[in-house]
Parts: sequence; C-alpha cells; structure tokens
Amino acid sequence: MKRYAVKAIAILVISMFTLSLLAGCKKVNSNNDGSTQAAQQSSARDATTAKPAVQEPPTTLRVFIRDSYGITYDNLITHTIEEKTNTKLDIIAGAAADDQKLGIIIASGEIPDVFQGMNSADYTTYINNNILLPLNQYFDKMPGLKTSRSEETWKAMTEDDGNIYAIPIGETSGEYINMYRKDWLDKLGLQIPKTTEEYLAVADAVSNRDPDGNGVKDTFAFGSHKGMNGRQFAHIFGAFGVQYDNWMDVDGTLVYSNIQPQMKEALKFANKLYQIGALDPEFITDTSGRVKDKVVKGLYGAQCYKIYMFDEKNLNNYYEPFKQNVPGGKWVEGPLLAGPDGNSMKFQLLSARGWLKTAIYSKSKVLDASMRFVDYLASEEGQMLANYGIEGTHYTVENGVVKSKVDDVAAKEAGVVQWAEYGGNLLYRHTSEEYQRLSKLVYEMSLPNRPIDAIEGRPEAAVKYEKQLLEWLKTQFVVMIVGETPIDGGFEKLVEEWNTRGGKEITEAYNKMYKERKG
Repeated sequence: MKRYAVKAIAILVISMFTLSLLAGCKKVNSNNDGSTQAAQQSSARDATTAKPAVQEPPTTLRVFIRDSYGITYDNLITHTIEEKTNTKLDIIAGAAADDQKLGIIIASGEIPDVFQGMNSADYTTYINNNILLPLNQYFDKMPGLKTSRSEETWKAMTEDDGNIYAIPIGETSGEYINMYRKDWLDKLGLQIPKTTEEYLAVADAVSNRDPDGNGVKDTFAFGSHKGMNGRQFAHIFGAFGVQYDNWMDVDGTLVYSNIQPQMKEALKFANKLYQIGALDPEFITDTSGRVKDKVVKGLYGAQCYKIYMFDEKNLNNYYEPFKQNVPGGKWVEGPLLAGPDGNSMKFQLLSARGWLKTAIYSKSKVLDASMRFVDYLASEEGQMLANYGIEGTHYTVENGVVKSKVDDVAAKEAGVVQWAEYGGNLLYRHTSEEYQRLSKLVYEMSLPNRPIDAIEGRPEAAVKYEKQLLEWLKTQFVVMIVGETPIDGGFEKLVEEWNTRGGKEITEAYNKMYKERKG
C-alpha cells in the first residue's frame, strides 16, 4: 500500500474583519426605552404599505445574494420575481465559498436592503449594532413569511430581546446516511457492516483490495474536506457516543462533545482508518466540491454522505454523474454503527436556526419593497417559482409530484433554483420514491433536536471565542488523526488548553442560559 506522508498540516483560518465603522454602536434591548430605535421602527411601519398599484414604477432594491450557481441574473425567473414584487433588483453576488464579501460590504457602510449569508459571529454582531430589522414586528406586513416557518422554527430564531432578525433557510435537515457500494461488497464477499469492527474490515477491503479492478491504489472508504467535516465523520463519531461540535445534555448540564472521553476513542479509530489507507489523505486539503467529484467518480465505498446519491431524478446532480462514471455502480444504505460498547449516538439534524440566513437592513430607505420581496420569495407561490420555474413552461404537477419539462441546461439558463435559498425553502417535491424513503429513514436515525437550540441567542463568551476555538480544535484533531500528535496524552492536553482558551467561559455561559430557559 502506498504510504502518504503528511509533512505539513495547513488549515486555513480566515481572519474575520472588524466592523470599525460601527464601533460606537450598541444593542438596544427591547426591554429598555430604546426611543431612537422605536422611532425608526414606528416610522418604518407608517411607511410600509400594501403592494403598490401596477402603474407605480418599480422600486430599486439593492440585494446581496450568496451565489451558488455562477450564472447571470438577467433571466426569466429573476425578472418574474421583479414583476411579482414591483422591484428592480440591483444584485450583488458573492461566491458561495466566500464568507468575507458580505462582511466587507457591510463594514463599508454601503449596506444592501436585503442580504443573505452571515456566520454566527457576524450575525450576533449585526444584531448588537442594530443592522438587522426585527422581522417579527412586521409579520402583519409579511403573512407569506410568517406562515412559511413553523412556530418551533421561529421560536429557535428568537433572540434574548424577544425579536427575530433573520429568516433561516428551510430544507431537509437530515441528508446524510451511512452508505456503501453494493457492487463492491458483492464482489468482495462482504455484508453491510453493523459494528465498528465490521466497518473496519469493509473499509480495509474497499480501500486496499482493488474493488474497481484497475490495479491502482485509488479507492478509499471515505474522505472529507477542510480537514474535518463533522457530518462526513458522523458514522465514526456516532459509534463512540458523540457528534462533532455538539452540546449534549448530561443530567441537566450541557457538555461539549469535542472534549469528551468518547471523542478521544473516536479519534483513535479514525487514526486506525488513516493508517490502513481507508481514509483519503487529501481530506486535509479537499473542498466539498472535490469530495463530491470523487464520490461521483466512484472512488469511495463506505461513507457517510448525502442521500442525493440515491435520487434517480438527479437532485443536485449526484446520481446521474455517478451512473455515467460507474455504469454498474450501486449504493445501499446501512444502519448506525454500534461501537465497542454496543451503543451508538444518532446523527444530528441541522439546527432549526439554519445554516444560511436572510435579513433586511433596519435602515433601508425602501423597507416596503424589501418586505414585499422577502415575503414573496417565502410564500408558496414564490417558493415554487424559485425552485421549479413557471408551471406549464418548466414543470407540471402530477399527483403532488413535480415533473420537469425542461433539461438541466434550460432550467439553469432560466434561473431555476437560483433564488431558492433566498429567504425561501429548498423543496424536494420532484424527488424519487427512493429519496423520499431514505429522507424519512434519516429522520428516524437522527436526534430530533439539539439542546443548544433551546437557548435564545448566544452568550458573549461564545461570540468571542467559539469560532476560533473550533478552528483550533479542528487542526488538533487532524494532526492526531494523521499521527503527528499522539492521541494518548495529547487529547488530555487539548482539553486543558480548550478550557483555558475560553472554553470554560463558554460552557459556564451556555449552562447559565440553558438552566434559566428551562426554568
């Protein structure tokens, strides 16, 4: 087996910008007088009207969109949205992988009327500096938005001042499952693994027994990206009773999963997989796009990955490319792996607070148009338009299932899906029965909620330390997995340093809020 020497572990940590232009601002709590903010909001309500008459000229709306598709916005869907909302969109597009551009724009003071993105630290900063409009105070103006999310979701989005400042993306929250190349298992005479011991044997075989028959060591059990993606390691961590970057309730107290003894054992198992060549060594530098490319090219055979691989309707372009690259390839799902003690932790669903958020600028000079735009995209009509295009032209509905009438190229040129993430939902009404079956199965194999979601807002210590600590931990985990740092002794040192770097403060702050919320 070819050995891979890792001479340098380089995890890029993007330095966050500082909002120097906003240094003099502070958050106005709804429990305080807040006369200035109240006056602004009152004025905004007075200025907000119903949808203007058709004869009124469209309102120019400056919007920032997280662009995942890389195509022009001069298309049918964009213009239809403009027509429906009586707006003329001035669009600023930022690459999906670039989480700095929005921050730089906001720091410049040229803040868009509506914008999408925001990591947790920036989101909290924007709230504290009164940049985000409290949406709940205008729900009467945005009925489509209000009914687009459940009460539980809006509750999770409510901050400690009682306000809701952003729209979380709504999509299937559980999309990862343990999956195996059925054609490789059959060729190698193996069964779907149920335990970590059985998984180790399968991972070794699909990585080192040349299952693709090309005489080259180019297959692996699984890979990951950016050094550590917790969801692509979820099958390993879960078998040892933890999930990556998660807070667990232990007898009423929140404890951080990444520093628990179970995580140490999970890292040891991951190191074993790396040593036998079952973990793709490029997991250190790969991007999510490269991982997808390797999966659809048939290089992985025992992974925790997206159920899109099973959707013959070609959701998000996974299934069809795989079948083209590997005509005889077939995936089969597997159960949660039982660890050495016979138990396992279920997968963790994504937070109800959403991995992507959309917000309205609180001082927008066109608040009525901003609300109209957001409300439409969140409505049932807007969601269907953004996800599927125009009924009759791009799709039909048969027995509740969406049937596309155009190919992927034509749909992309029309702008289909381009706005689906923008304040709306990603819909899956066009998927296959197999995808629907597995989607339900994922929910059964996942925890229904996260204890941390019961907390409204984030404590100051979390805002100050959390992101930097996770990046640091990720780097430490990587060097342990590849063997550059011994896990025995090294993990204990990691826990001690995590606490001194701010982890202890974060834990105490979260537990204070958690216990206050639980009453």
